[in-house]
Amino acid sequence: MNERSIAVFASQQENGVLLTGDLGRNGLQQLKSAGIPGRVTLLKLPHHGSRLSHPELYLEWLGPTLAFVSCGKDNPYGFPHQQAIEACARKQVQLLRTDLAGMLTFSDMNGHWQLP
Repeated sequence: MNERSIAVFASQQENGVLLTGDLGRNGLQQLKSAGIPGRVTLLKLPHHGSRLSHPELYLEWLGPTLAFVSCGKDNPYGFPHQQAIEACARKQVQLLRTDLAGMLTFSDMNGHWQLP
């Protein structure tokens, strides 16, 4: 069922955001086949940062500068998985987390994502 998640891409000039739902490896392949119509600079890590969603493959393919994960504080699944956190660190992608920061709001300010 996760592979049926809706993925949404939106952009403004050179900044693009990709919301991946709960996609995994198969969903990634479908996205690659369909193509993304612009550059992804902000990525919502799939499936709350689960290791089974293979976030490192998304980071490698898309090369975002900023990523975020939506997960509850002290969630029983341990999301985001340490593997997702380390993948972002290796790729030098700043990772924001709703379990630590609460609700996240992003704005495009002169070609850079800003948090109010």
